[in-house]
Amino acid sequence: MISSADIEKLLNFKEETYKTCSFYLNVDGSKYTPRDYETITKNLIKERRLELEAEHLPHGVMKSLEGDFEKIERFVVEEFKRNNTRGLAIFSCSGKDFWQVYRLPRPVKNILVVGNDPYIRPLTVLLDEYHRYCLVLVSRDKARIFEVYLGEILEHFKVFDEEVPGKVRIAGWYGLEEKRIERHIEYHVYRHLKQVADRVFDFFKEKRFDYLVIGGRSDILPEFERCLHSFLIKRLVARLDLDVETPIQEIKTQILQIERDVEQKQEVQLVTRLMEEVATGGFGVFGLHDTLKALYVGNIHTLLVEEDFSAPGLECQNCGLLTTVEEKSCPICQGPLVEVPDVVDEAIEEVYRQRGEVEHIPNNPILKQLGRIGALLRFKMPASLRALPLT
Repeated sequence: MISSADIEKLLNFKEETYKTCSFYLNVDGSKYTPRDYETITKNLIKERRLELEAEHLPHGVMKSLEGDFEKIERFVVEEFKRNNTRGLAIFSCSGKDFWQVYRLPRPVKNILVVGNDPYIRPLTVLLDEYHRYCLVLVSRDKARIFEVYLGEILEHFKVFDEEVPGKVRIAGWYGLEEKRIERHIEYHVYRHLKQVADRVFDFFKEKRFDYLVIGGRSDILPEFERCLHSFLIKRLVARLDLDVETPIQEIKTQILQIERDVEQKQEVQLVTRLMEEVATGGFGVFGLHDTLKALYVGNIHTLLVEEDFSAPGLECQNCGLLTTVEEKSCPICQGPLVEVPDVVDEAIEEVYRQRGEVEHIPNNPILKQLGRIGALLRFKMPASLRALPLT
């Protein structure tokens, strides 16, 4: 599994002396056999080695890269066991003894990138697409708590309250005895629901899940919802009419559909909000040039970028400026500019470093009209900042 903490670890690794290998491999068993992806690995390494030899890199750098290639190939051919893994990500810099392997539940594009730092965009796409969900199925005397993340579902807790009595009907003086028993039952049911709600809140404090889904019969869900902590109510995105004993495969089918619906709804809302902020001159910018300006001054709250959008550009080695304008030196600090194959990738990494958010938006016509990239801002960009000589 990959997490935000893993992304941060990769972002913090930046090596100036040696190069870093970022290797992504599709190991989806429905498409590739082990021999297939072993062959793909060897071919990617062979192609990259030939390209690097033409660059005449220093001996120490090439020695480190050869170490990376050997370790990657050996891991895939001799050590890797697929099991439920469908994608593989490996980051290696032998010169600095850096080695990270991530098993992914989703396929990735086969690629081997050699650069000054880890190439993390495929991982950010994965993290953006999948949020952590908690699903709670509850009845009058039982509950099950699930974690749903990266397309997988894991049951964590089962809660039973054997003290909740069943419904009974007893004749008594004007039905008073029956009412007393009903109040007794209602108290035990409430105590059970409160116990489950407390367990879910403890689970939230441990896992920090993004969204909550509750399921059960329609007569019990309102009572359970009233027991939930206000922090959890804010994360509640769906209610399901599901029996607490529903098979896990059926549960998974329904929760993954909810996940897709929530993601699509949020994407539409974000793009609509960006369009409104841009139209009113508010907290929004669009297009690559203005987005890079906002990034330079640390003003991006949420970056919206079309999937697969890329553009070559330049990066200042002193102040970190990213630009697509051909200049001999940085227009801000006059420092040296170096070519980068994709300023969009660099921008995504910088947004994460600035503790911003990144949303990868697929096939949205409005975002395409806005230049395929834009940002919701932390503060309005004053004219002095908009006039920065970066474009």
